[in-house]
Amino acid sequence: MAEKQLGGKVALVTGGTRGIGAAIAKELYSLGATVIITGTKSDYIPLEGYQYICTDFSNKNSLNEFVDQVRDKKIYILVNNAGINQIGPILVNDIQMYDDFYKQYNIKVVEKEELLTNSDIVTLHVPLDDSTRNILSAEHLSLMKPDAILINIARGGLLDEDALKQMLMNGKLGGAALDVFAIEPPTDQELLELPNFLVTPHIGGSAYEAILAMGIAAIDGLDNNKIVV
Repeated sequence: MAEKQLGGKVALVTGGTRGIGAAIAKELYSLGATVIITGTKSDYIPLEGYQYICTDFSNKNSLNEFVDQVRDKKIYILVNNAGINQIGPILVNDIQMYDDFYKQYNIKVVEKEELLTNSDIVTLHVPLDDSTRNILSAEHLSLMKPDAILINIARGGLLDEDALKQMLMNGKLGGAALDVFAIEPPTDQELLELPNFLVTPHIGGSAYEAILAMGIAAIDGLDNNKIVV
């Protein structure tokens, strides 16, 4: 039964197969997902007994292999601002408009309800403020497909965690993965132990790429700071 929970789904794990990435890749694979690992060849450490696709986006042939794997999957994203490649049909419900970006990558802006109704995978990438708090209420979560996957690596407080738990328990949602919670550390043991729920300890910002980006942003702030008097 466990092997079929994510059967037919494609999971993308960035940064090779080290550390937490390796653990997540193994778990996703054990649940039946096709696991795609992105990163450079130097990042890649084969994990014995598991079949993975290592994708180096700087290599055209490797990128084409990745596109072939996800071509038929609908990947929908709730974004703040992110760089992405057009690898499948992409719909966006954004808190700000980036018309040039959407045009460049052939992204269609839709209402939140349409995005949730049609999504195979929904990921949250927005800050937490008055405009985004509980952006995925119980009512909105109920619009999702029963086999859809929800991922929140942004901020706790963006979704109704109690409603999410009930949907996961009652087969109303295929699975969910959270890196953040409204209250941390989370105390709902029933939710944490669900077989179709993955959790990480608020470490999304600890990826190599994120740390590098934060360092570059800090340096840029020193080089190009503007003091407002």
